[in-house]
Amino acid sequence: MGVEGISPDGLAHLAEDFRRRLIVEAKSEATIRIYIWGINDLHDFARKTGTLIDRGTMERWAEDASGRMKPRSFALAGVAVRRLLTWAVKEGHIRDGSLLHSVPTAKYERLKIPSTLTPSTLMRLERYLIALPDSPNPNLHELRDRALFFYVKATAARVSEILQATKANYDRQKVRQKGGQEKVLIPPPGVANLIRQYVAKRNEQVHDDLPWLWVALNPNHTVTKLQPAGVLKIWERLAKKVGVRRFTTQELRHTAATLLVERGHEDTVIMELLGARDARTIQGYKAIVSDRLARARAELDVLL
Repeated sequence: MGVEGISPDGLAHLAEDFRRRLIVEAKSEATIRIYIWGINDLHDFARKTGTLIDRGTMERWAEDASGRMKPRSFALAGVAVRRLLTWAVKEGHIRDGSLLHSVPTAKYERLKIPSTLTPSTLMRLERYLIALPDSPNPNLHELRDRALFFYVKATAARVSEILQATKANYDRQKVRQKGGQEKVLIPPPGVANLIRQYVAKRNEQVHDDLPWLWVALNPNHTVTKLQPAGVLKIWERLAKKVGVRRFTTQELRHTAATLLVERGHEDTVIMELLGARDARTIQGYKAIVSDRLARARAELDVLL
């Protein structure tokens, strides 16, 4: 590909090679999705206008995109295209490095986008965990991990908060959150039932007298209070069993908050559940939901 420009088909091939390169670089699913979204927007513009992608097309795309995108989205699209062209020039796929200078830039107030589980990842994890009762005699580890997963999702609590829960008060647990303030974790009935199954199995098998709800079941048959590193190990093993990427308690917490935004709950309700004091916290979740809706609408569009 030379200085005359890049055809829309040529850009599509570059984008696919670029996507594979991002996977090799272990970029997150969210990052890859945003990059490809920005590149595809330029591709669609060039295809609809019937032009090669050169400096003039880039300028017209910038004018068009800035009029229909929010500043942040416009800036991210520019970053995606610039990153692609930088890679393509470096790898020798294109010779026209001057295109880089015509990629649009935009300033915007940076919004921290929380990392969440994708809908498909969440669905696979939940299906696996919900099916456990159908397996022959689920063991104590499985019952604990299932109850813990849904407890975090239902309370949207931090790992430091969930580890304060006790067997005696798990259905209405007062915890001290970051900053020193108190809040109450209340699992809904279905999750409370999963916890009861786990506790019953624990009482039957290990007979420990620890007050803590969440415990580590050690290889030497001892039982100790579960620590944050142990929770991370639980998620790591669970992700490996299901065949999804590793995740953290924080990501599960953010996923729960995003689901609440997606289902139309008020900001104040979500903030109270999270224990958040800054309304800007909710904006990151709204950006995720908005991105999902935009992608869903794009999939339903007419291809001209």
